Order: sequence, then structure tokens, then C-alpha cells
Amino acid sequence: MNSPVSNGNQTFLVFCHDKVDADVVTRLLDLSPSQALHVGDLYERNGQQYISNVGLWKLRLPVADDSQTVENQLVLWVELLRPKSAALDRLRKLGYRPYIDCKAESRSLSLCIDPEVLTALGALNVALSVWLYEQSPGDRSNESQSTHLQYRTGELILPGDVVEYHCDRGHVEYVVNGPTGDSEMDWTFRTNGTGVMVVEPKHFGRVYITDIENDEDLVFVSRAPGVKA
Repeated sequence: MNSPVSNGNQTFLVFCHDKVDADVVTRLLDLSPSQALHVGDLYERNGQQYISNVGLWKLRLPVADDSQTVENQLVLWVELLRPKSAALDRLRKLGYRPYIDCKAESRSLSLCIDPEVLTALGALNVALSVWLYEQSPGDRSNESQSTHLQYRTGELILPGDVVEYHCDRGHVEYVVNGPTGDSEMDWTFRTNGTGVMVVEPKHFGRVYITDIENDEDLVFVSRAPGVKA
């Protein structure tokens, strides 16, 4: 489910939500996605398999390459999607909320999008999600982000940590402190903010914890084998 790391400009049309059915999007838009997942599908992240908690339909702009600016790619998206406005409207009525995920090249710090493009995307009910960052893509790893979050007892929270939640044993699936390039983690961040996804199979299944500083029920037990803080 991880997106490939690139130093260039990339844009994707994304539908990501626990109610999204990728097959419905494909049928209505008559476009084949670059990546698709259904709720309950298995996918791989960092060498481990997980069960998807969201439905995902993701298409990289078919007629672009990384050398084209994000601004130019957005113009191409408008040209591609305008003939599909009726299908997008039908998806909107089904509760689907698409966005174009814009990942500018490393060390890009600004965008200037023409009002006509913004107006056209608004008319299509397509939102924009824009990444602007100074660090290199290699610095945007889940491990580097996770150092910003700590347990109440002071230890850094890392993926794979063995924990207890409400006295039941579980583990940390992932830590979110900003956009990562992983569609499920980014959707979780957009909808819930910074936090930690904990897998606790006995009662909760999966639970996303945001108020870590005040949650006395999340208790650190040990690191995953081979992990050093």
C-alpha cells in the first residue's frame, strides 16, 4: 500500500474511505486504477501484511511524467475529468469524496494554481491535497515521524511495540504524525489527526488513539524483536 518514493512531481486521483468500493469507482469513471483495495483486503507495509481498514481507489495521472509541474498536471486532470462530471456527481451522491493528491518534488516550497483550475476542480467536487516539504523523501519515513510521539511513561512510540490497552495485550501497527505516502495512514491523519493505531484483537480489533498524553489505558510493554529506540 506504500506509494513509490520519487524526487519528481506526482499527482493521483484518490478515493479513500471505509465506505469506498473500488469496483464502483472503476465502473462509473470507466478508468482503471493504479492501485485498489477493498475493506478486508490484505496488503503489505514495511514487509508485514495487514488487513485494510479502508476502501481505496487510486489513479496516477496517465498522461504525465515527473518532470511536469504540479500546476500543469492539475490542468491535465481537469481535461481528463470534465467529460466524467456526471459520473463524479453520481459518486458524490453516493457519499464518495475524491481528492487529487499532489506530491511536489523534494524541496519544493510553493505552488501557484490558476483560479480557473481551482474553479474547475470545485465544480467537479474534487478536493486538493498538497505536499510541500523541505526534507528529502527518505526523511519522511514512519520511523522518523514516530519519534515525535511518546507514551505517558516517556518512551518513544514505535511501530511494532508490544503494548497493553485497557489491560489487554496488543501492538502498535503504525504511528501518524503527518502525511507519509501510505494511503490508509494519510486518510487516518486527514480525518483524525496525529495518533497511534493499536491492534488489540480481544475486544477492540483496531483502535486509533489520538489523546495519547491523557490516555492512561495505553501502556508500553516492550519493543518488537530487533527494534532499538
